[in-house]
Amino acid sequence: MKVALNKILTPISGDWGSDDLEGNGVNVIRTANFRNDGKIDYSNIVKRLFQKKIIDENGRERYVLDSEKIEEKKLISNDIIIEKSGGGPETPVGRVVYFENPGKEIFMANNFTQVLRANSEKVIPKYLFYYLRYLYLKGLGYKYQNQTTGLANLKLEKYLKEEILLPDFDKQNIVVTQLNIIQNNIDLRKSSVEILSNLIHSAYSRMFGDPVSNQKGFKKLTLNQIKDPKREITRGMENPGQNIDDGHPYLTTSNIKDGEIKVKTVNFTSEEIYKKFKRSVCQTGDVVISIRASIGQAAIITNQYNNYNITRGLAVIPLNKNTVKPSYLSCTIQSRGFQFLVQGNVKGTTFIQLNLDKLKAIKIPVPEIQLQEKFESFYDLVYELRLSMERSLVILQRLFHVILQNAFKPDVEIDEEPIFKDLIKKFTAQDLRGNKQRLQYLINLFEQQNFDEFKDFTETRKILFELMEDEEIIQIISSNNNVKLQVK
Repeated sequence: MKVALNKILTPISGDWGSDDLEGNGVNVIRTANFRNDGKIDYSNIVKRLFQKKIIDENGRERYVLDSEKIEEKKLISNDIIIEKSGGGPETPVGRVVYFENPGKEIFMANNFTQVLRANSEKVIPKYLFYYLRYLYLKGLGYKYQNQTTGLANLKLEKYLKEEILLPDFDKQNIVVTQLNIIQNNIDLRKSSVEILSNLIHSAYSRMFGDPVSNQKGFKKLTLNQIKDPKREITRGMENPGQNIDDGHPYLTTSNIKDGEIKVKTVNFTSEEIYKKFKRSVCQTGDVVISIRASIGQAAIITNQYNNYNITRGLAVIPLNKNTVKPSYLSCTIQSRGFQFLVQGNVKGTTFIQLNLDKLKAIKIPVPEIQLQEKFESFYDLVYELRLSMERSLVILQRLFHVILQNAFKPDVEIDEEPIFKDLIKKFTAQDLRGNKQRLQYLINLFEQQNFDEFKDFTETRKILFELMEDEEIIQIISSNNNVKLQVK
């Protein structure tokens, strides 16, 4: 069955209120808080005042809390918030996030967004949210947006007339459960990657301390004193020219992030330019650092990026590995202390950069090589674990999008068995009666004892006993006198 969005939800306009100088206002979610995975970033929520003007008993105007407006517009868990103004050349307006109150505080949405409150008697809110994400990824925002003064605006009235496929609650539950499982695994992988990254920096701090205060009293050398004596610390190419398909690969500042190299699309420069700037060609074990714009980002050149060149916003530091190990230098550059030193050496206002001579002259503590080697062994182990997690994260994200694309197509059948242990948490005995396939899945679940928690086992056992009383599931004696469950 197809149904228009405006038949299954209630739109509630956002509001911006006024400046809150004392921090006593209401939490307001902006499009800046929208994450691309449909979640909300609560780390930079702003507070705003919502007041109304009244005439007091003395005939004077004053402003008081507009509790009626707050009550009318406050968010409740399972609300969906849609971006109605924003977007960009390659990102249409219409992103959606799912609100689940992280505490007991009041939240509202700003005037660049709209709250979409699902009618839970007609649609499961999470199903609607996933469907709207699916429509956004299909590019529906382009269809219903217009452009004014650089901002794209969503023609919401027309958007809400869009019809979506609305199956029965049973099938909605299956779609939601399947996507929730994958999303939960994605969240776990992200958390693991972050923990492993923090583990490296924690070990660095424990072993070496702060590179500025140098509490452990290590000798100090300039970056120029720890370089490979046969090579120079140098910046990259002046201008890499047009992208050449069969040229030489190079890195830009946008490729260096969070202590590693991240390349989605490889850029190539010509043979002529490559030879002209051969001095900045990187080798495995070099450390690259950004010296323009986002200054101080650093990463180690791995085998994958051996012989890549770099652009002028980066500098390459070739190391004397008998003095300093790449893992030690990379983590030193990423430390807060080093970042403080770097910021003290930058110049420019609108276009900031770090002079190459000043970079070479920065002093860092240099621990004995044996201690660095001990850290490097730990670093390599954790780094490989993190890479493994990141690879599995990419696979899960791709799987999520494949499932998302297929879940809302007509006549698509979803295999319930892999997700049955999660589905059963939302089922009653009534959902299984007469459905031989589900009854068999239930039997399999008990035979395999495939439960995450003991409470899941006890709740599911109640359903099993109820179905046995109804003789939907019966007990039989096998040839070796074991009792087995069987669908009648």
